[in-house]
Amino acid sequence: MIVRVLENLSYPEARYLLIARKEHMNKEKDLVKSIERDFNVVFIPIENLTEGTACTVLYARKYINNNEPLLIANSDQIVDINIEDFVIDCIKRDLDGSILTFIDKYKDPKWSFAKIDDRGMLIEVKEKVVISKKLLKSLIEKENFLSNIVTLNVDGKPQKFPKAASLVWLKIPYMLKP
Repeated sequence: MIVRVLENLSYPEARYLLIARKEHMNKEKDLVKSIERDFNVVFIPIENLTEGTACTVLYARKYINNNEPLLIANSDQIVDINIEDFVIDCIKRDLDGSILTFIDKYKDPKWSFAKIDDRGMLIEVKEKVVISKKLLKSLIEKENFLSNIVTLNVDGKPQKFPKAASLVWLKIPYMLKP
């Protein structure tokens, strides 16, 4: 599945940071070698489960350059769009971030939901609480992560990822949920 996701997220000159449980990497050594051979990838092994996406991504903090776009995606979901178009749209519109959404006519509370304003801008996200007909696709593209879409101020100062996520995680329970 991970190879299919990497193919689905194809972007020119992309570097992929794959954060994986060390035990899984040890069990799948041939697959890890194949992925390293076929993709511009850095594997980041972790020992245990984390508190959520933001905590997991913090393991990659030394590889994150806040001057370059950052895309965060789950390893088990395929999107039915051209990812390059998605990133280019975010850059062209000078967005600090963008989150893919979809509509579930049943509004199943197993999903996370996004409330969108009249301009199409995200104003609220709730996990497993129906607040709109828009559901979140587990994929985020953010240049200067956690800024306009979710303005994050810590002690009155705007912060960038990963510092912002680190500070929030230390201060309050927080889980990034695209």
